[in-house]
Amino acid sequence: MIQKSKPMKGSPLISAIVVTHNQEKYVGKTIQSLIGQDYKNLEIILVDNCSADRSYEIMEEFKKKYPQIKIFKRTGFQKGPGIAWNLGARHAKGKIFSFLAGDYILGKSYMSDLVVPILKGKTIGTIQFEEKIANINNLWARAFCHKRVCTVNGKSPTFFMIRKDAFFRYGPFDPSLGYADDHTIYKKHGLESFGVKADIWHHNRDTFMETWNHDVWVGKSNPKPFSIILIFPIFPLWAVYKTAGHLVKRDFYWKFIFFLPVFYTLKYFGYLKGAIIRLKGRY
Repeated sequence: MIQKSKPMKGSPLISAIVVTHNQEKYVGKTIQSLIGQDYKNLEIILVDNCSADRSYEIMEEFKKKYPQIKIFKRTGFQKGPGIAWNLGARHAKGKIFSFLAGDYILGKSYMSDLVVPILKGKTIGTIQFEEKIANINNLWARAFCHKRVCTVNGKSPTFFMIRKDAFFRYGPFDPSLGYADDHTIYKKHGLESFGVKADIWHHNRDTFMETWNHDVWVGKSNPKPFSIILIFPIFPLWAVYKTAGHLVKRDFYWKFIFFLPVFYTLKYFGYLKGAIIRLKGRY
């Protein structure tokens, strides 16, 4: 359900809250694309979410050059971006929040495009129709998806931009949802964001370890971990089934004929490890 709101006058301050976890390869590009936005009433809040690489140091270098940047750092265990977005939101001064990760590149008019329906009162929040993949030539990245469609019938359970008052009324993000923490407002209140045409590029996981870590996280977030474990006796058939569906329905690419069985086998065992971790934590 799309919820309408009161129109907003002028060009209110937008707080772009960027969470990064071990994304030193990309976070500089994300920040640079924010600095280059044509919507100028913008503050940039960077939250390092327990990174073990140079993400925080790179963010510090940008902060020295640009006064509109604020940086914060979480330490300890990484529990998904939601808890770090909440930290950034508590320090944000904008009347509108934009929630991003440190592996995005934004088109110059991204903020301007997403904010229009909010300013007109058509919705409390927006999202782009789809994301292009910045590292599409990498097999791991392309196997994850060759493009990411973000809306169904122009709506989405994920908010990339939302009014501040609406976020604190219906949020904040619930880290107990794990991989689905960005669906908090939808899961708790049934509210959806409004789709907008806007340019944005995402860097998919493009190495074995990045893919593995992501799959473990998804497995830990599954509310029915036993369903993953029950597949174990037939996981080779599952991998073949997923490979065939990918080639037929999503992206036929000749190199995938041999690569996708490996990709989906890795994905299953990542899910399995995550499910076991979840069960140990629960019991």
